[in-house]
Amino acid sequence: MNNTTKEKLVQPDAAASSSFPRRSGETPRAFGAFLVYFQLGHARSLSAVADKLGENPGTVKNWSSKYDWAERLLIHHAGLLETQARDQQALQTQSLAYWQQRLQEFREQEWAAAWKLQAAAQCYLENFGEEELGRMTLAQVSRALQTSSFIARSALAGGELAEVPESELSPLQRQLLAGITRVYGQPAASPAA
Repeated sequence: MNNTTKEKLVQPDAAASSSFPRRSGETPRAFGAFLVYFQLGHARSLSAVADKLGENPGTVKNWSSKYDWAERLLIHHAGLLETQARDQQALQTQSLAYWQQRLQEFREQEWAAAWKLQAAAQCYLENFGEEELGRMTLAQVSRALQTSSFIARSALAGGELAEVPESELSPLQRQLLAGITRVYGQPAASPAA
């Protein structure tokens, strides 16, 4: 088989030839053999390249050594892994930003809800009368104030639910907490939590 026929047998993949520039002094025939070597994948071997191209195994071995086929593949695979790692990092960063935005939106909703509860309780307290008394009890107003305060503090603290100090508990809540402590022998979680 003459050299012209051998060069026509090599039909390199366009993506493969763009991933691997020809080395200085590398003939088109040697470069085509390298691309075949690359395209063989896990079944790659110098003898498989020689068989596929009808080349002398010694010639293929010489090209492999002279043009660093193994090193070129290692560099290529390292580049692929680096690109994959960069893409994965970008996806994780994008996901983190998305969830941070969702968390911020949730905190803003909590803050708005706390203010609405606070406004409703304040309105009730300002307009406390016989008619309003029938619609809402003082305990409900107290609970609404406590809840709105708790939600607002939680939103300000970055979503951390802080326990209400015992000094902020109502007398009834302190009695319940003391009773639970006597029964169970340990402090219970804050009633607001």
